[in-house]
Amino acid sequence: MEGVKKILVPIDFSDCSEEALGYAVFLAEQLKATVLVAHVMELMVYPIDFTLADHLAYPNLKKEVSEELERIVDPWRGKGVPIETHLLKGDSSEEIVSAAKDLSCDLIIMGTHGRKGFSRALMGSVTEQVVRSSSIPVLTVRKQDGQPQSQSASCVSGSTAGSTA
Repeated sequence: MEGVKKILVPIDFSDCSEEALGYAVFLAEQLKATVLVAHVMELMVYPIDFTLADHLAYPNLKKEVSEELERIVDPWRGKGVPIETHLLKGDSSEEIVSAAKDLSCDLIIMGTHGRKGFSRALMGSVTEQVVRSSSIPVLTVRKQDGQPQSQSASCVSGSTAGSTA
């Protein structure tokens, strides 16, 4: 196994995903790696007629999301770690796995909790879906009692589910 050179950190603007970013920057400092921070904008559907509203709201929303992403990343830029931001569009878990491959990432670090309530029950955990489908290691970070903790390192190879360390 070669060293970790690129770490992908999906951000959904939750506290947990921001904790994962801090953990990734810390690890990247040690490994001399680059951190690639990505946010996935999911398609919006109006429940009345189930038409995609994406083309109407996308330009303004894209600008707002890009600004928020930069606001979260800016405090970490002074740590001496190269950081890139990427704005993706589509299904979160699919886009994260695809971006990791397309950007030649060696590791994904993501928070365990983001989406909540009915949306999570309906669609499942994005983190769980990424762990199950990623071909590269996924390190999950959760926030417990106000302190970030590395929960597990899951390595997934092909269609075989990984083990939890």
